[in-house]
Amino acid sequence: MSCTQSIISEVESALQSASGAKRVEVLRRVTDLFVGEAENLTLDQTALFDGVIGQLISHIESRAAVELSRRLAPIPNAPLNTVRALALHDDIEVSGPILSGSERLTDDDLIEIATTKSNGHLVKISCRTHLKEPVTDVLVERGDSEVANGLAINSGARFSQIGMAKLIMRADGDDRLTESVGRRVDIPPPFFRQLLMQATAVVRNKLLAAATPNEQDTIKKVMAEIAAQVSPNTATVKRKAEAQRIMKSVSQDSHLVKEKILDFARLKKTAEVVAGLSVLIAVPFEQIDRLFHTSNGFGLMVLCKTLALEWRSAELIILSSLTAEEQLEELRTQFDTLSIASAQRLFRFWVGRQKVANPVFEVGCRSTQAAGNDFGAPPDQLRELASRIPNAAELLQKMLVALRIDPETLVDSDPLVLAELQRLCTACNDEKRCRHETGNGTAAKHFREFCPNAVTLDSLSDRNARPLQH
Repeated sequence: MSCTQSIISEVESALQSASGAKRVEVLRRVTDLFVGEAENLTLDQTALFDGVIGQLISHIESRAAVELSRRLAPIPNAPLNTVRALALHDDIEVSGPILSGSERLTDDDLIEIATTKSNGHLVKISCRTHLKEPVTDVLVERGDSEVANGLAINSGARFSQIGMAKLIMRADGDDRLTESVGRRVDIPPPFFRQLLMQATAVVRNKLLAAATPNEQDTIKKVMAEIAAQVSPNTATVKRKAEAQRIMKSVSQDSHLVKEKILDFARLKKTAEVVAGLSVLIAVPFEQIDRLFHTSNGFGLMVLCKTLALEWRSAELIILSSLTAEEQLEELRTQFDTLSIASAQRLFRFWVGRQKVANPVFEVGCRSTQAAGNDFGAPPDQLRELASRIPNAAELLQKMLVALRIDPETLVDSDPLVLAELQRLCTACNDEKRCRHETGNGTAAKHFREFCPNAVTLDSLSDRNARPLQH
């Protein structure tokens, strides 16, 4: 090993006057030396390489750093500080190989990176062969749909109870994620039941077709139970209007609204509870009502936590829904574990998903024919398009972000424009190209070559929409 130490000493001396190209050459030589000797190196010798390589990588171009990352990622005893520096690099081409493949990163390292770095970093972490619950908890909370789907299809990812519950809630309105979660072998029966309840018929049939005979029996049994389940009718137009009138009359006093909600919850008057919550959180009645017509109280628990309610109040609200009393103990544990900030982030994601995925259907309860007229398609074609909405919605949102157009602002200011964007997006046959361009950060440069919404997107960009909030 004395020869190795001699070469490293020469490298350190040469660094003082070396050019950029020379440093890259030196780095390659040192890396060759380390990779060739890695299995035989002691901890002290590895630390020596770590120091030298660490000096070099701060003075080299990204292309050389990418090569270094790819070579060190599969080595079990790769220089630790170098690995961490590469994993924290802003350029995904540099950090990606380490994030997805290096065994040197600890759970604490992964959590720190998932908490502080970009969504691209989270995507790479979600691909790791093994992921423990504390890591997936952070990824589910902070990652976008691509991260969530990557975790769902990763058989080596493990989820806590609350992590899986969050994933199920995020899957509502997202066919792709629903199918991916539904194919997992470790999904607990209550969560699988909830997933099937909120799934579209298209996804249910896909899960049924892909299942083994024994799994098919289980799915059919759950679907039969769901079909036979007696649930309260959603509020009639008249009942809804009356409930909204009552809550609107006290809407200027949030404390009084909360008192009214709890009074009505004790009486099991769901329409009034829904109307009150809708006033407090400024979300449409129909979306809040959706949370009440499910046997899983997780979504309502998240809503109550978002509003910073105490558990006693949350319990009353949850019990005014379909949620079974035997779930309360688990929901209480999740309520205590979930921070208000995390609940607010998850609830905003859920609301945003509902808005962007179904902009045409938010105007109220209408016939399929009426919706088809608005959407520019006959009813049978509308049903086919509806099954494609979640994936199209995900890509549309990514495209809007790539063009610096705020999706939330568009939902509020131009819902008809958003509906038209969604209509063309669902009918588009260039999903693969769109996913590639938005994933690689090149959509803004190339979208005019393939996107059917190019003219409208150009017009929206010219409006100089308000900057995105990060």
